[in-house]
Amino acid sequence: QRRVHGVKLADLSRCKRLVETKSRITLRDTVSIGTLNRYWDAPEVSRNPPNWVLESDIWAVGCTVVQLLTGTHPWPGMQYKQGIVTVMSTDGPPPLSNIDDEISTFLGLCFKRTAKERPSCNRLLLHPFVEAASSGII
Repeated sequence: QRRVHGVKLADLSRCKRLVETKSRITLRDTVSIGTLNRYWDAPEVSRNPPNWVLESDIWAVGCTVVQLLTGTHPWPGMQYKQGIVTVMSTDGPPPLSNIDDEISTFLGLCFKRTAKERPSCNRLLLHPFVEAASSGII
């Protein structure tokens, strides 16, 4: 019998509160807890006022993959404000060397500057990079 192992990552610095009513569960106000890490904020979250949408988390997934590959956040060597300016003008992943095409296309989807152009979580789960990782190929 094959055992499946999973890794769950969470960023608890900013989240949505789940509110349960008699008929449904909804997401409500953004709750900030702890220290915010702006290097993972999507362009729409870096605006003033911030515009958090579900697709903002897809950007953060891309940032997490970059950190797992490189050991640092996506735009190392930049100060906080320079990082925000870079994020606001970026369309595509940060330059990385020695990554395969599947990872590159995955990151390209995550780092779309316009939130609505980013895929859903369900679509990302079907990406060849995720399927290969899930099957133990990489």
